[in-house]
Amino acid sequence: MILRSIFQVLPLLPLISSFAPRVTPSRRKNVLKASVNGEVFALTILLSSTAHSLIPSTTAPPSLPSAPTTSYSRHTSVSLSNTLSSPFLASPSIPSLALSQVPPSQADIAKLQKALAKVYDPSPDPASALPLLTEVIEIWESTSQPAFEVASLLRVKADCSLSLQLADSAYADYTSAIEVFKDSGPQALSELELASLGRARSTRLPSYTLPPNLTQSASDYRLALILSSRSDSDADSETERLKDGFTRNPFAAWEYASTLRDSDHLSDASEAFVKASEAFESIGDHPRSVLSSLDAGVTSASESRVSEDALKYLRDVISSTTTVEGTDTYLLQSVIAKECEARVALASVLWNQDRKPEAERELGEACERMTVLEADVVKRQAKPKGIQPRYTLDGSRPDPGEFSCARFKKREFLRQLGWPESLIIKAGKLLSVKA
Repeated sequence: MILRSIFQVLPLLPLISSFAPRVTPSRRKNVLKASVNGEVFALTILLSSTAHSLIPSTTAPPSLPSAPTTSYSRHTSVSLSNTLSSPFLASPSIPSLALSQVPPSQADIAKLQKALAKVYDPSPDPASALPLLTEVIEIWESTSQPAFEVASLLRVKADCSLSLQLADSAYADYTSAIEVFKDSGPQALSELELASLGRARSTRLPSYTLPPNLTQSASDYRLALILSSRSDSDADSETERLKDGFTRNPFAAWEYASTLRDSDHLSDASEAFVKASEAFESIGDHPRSVLSSLDAGVTSASESRVSEDALKYLRDVISSTTTVEGTDTYLLQSVIAKECEARVALASVLWNQDRKPEAERELGEACERMTVLEADVVKRQAKPKGIQPRYTLDGSRPDPGEFSCARFKKREFLRQLGWPESLIIKAGKLLSVKA
């Protein structure tokens, strides 16, 4: 039957590095643990008494941490533990495959094995996995497999499309999966978390051409962050779960804040950037904490009325860039570029408040810093570590070498920075911004 076939799939996957101890017939669940590029997850499979002989008896190494479960995921088929070392990928999750009346053939299972192996290999090959998953999904649909299984496979296929920058295709598959997960009860919450995060991220890629729906994207991010909460108390408020979700995934928190800013929810965006900054700081990522704080300050500068407190905050976070240290040259250059951006935003606000000497001083400092930065970029030729998708904090902004006072006079460059129209207008009065 299908359950036996699935246990034939799992041992062949390269990502399965270890299994939990043998399950006795009296137990109904077995948690398989694996580590993939630093990410740990637990796959809970409901076992029948006939499947026990198929479980390897190998014991997981003591160094492998257990994936925490939450009140949302205690009864789910897949429980995930996202790590913060991989900012732009959703944690991998093998679709939960239940018993079906008409199981796929052994040949169909072999295709599934091959597809999942390419997805979860230590060196994933999403381009090769994509057509295989498409074929497997067609088989699952034609043989009337449960909708949840098909939706889980669609989510994995969408993950591949997302990694290949195929935004529209990813968005469509995530949407189809989400419609099923929302009606599938507690077992689907972990999958719903991943699909919601993936759909939100697909809309931030440059290749996304469908009609924008920033409200939906913000809602997707919010839901994903709430579902990622580690809270064990059903009494915790949504706000508390959201806060914990920020801590769990500061990168997604930053993306959520950026989406709020794009939709002109400036006050909420500023608050979210501050929380993202706190979350980065809590995991010891000081450079990205400062970057998020600078984004919070720039967003506050975009509001129609900017208070003295907001100006003080912006000045303070600009000064905090001197505390950033490290060996990642590209990241350090990015902090300087963001500092210069914040100085131009501050100068724009001051100019519009008729505080022109202060504005000119900030603008002059920004231009001088960008000149030095440009020379450093040419000298060091630093590159970002790994491929950074455009929806992430590290991949969404222009390269440090692109920053110059001349570029700040171009509307398109300011849009690339994610500046709201209100701030572009303020900058236009200072810099005579052109289209």
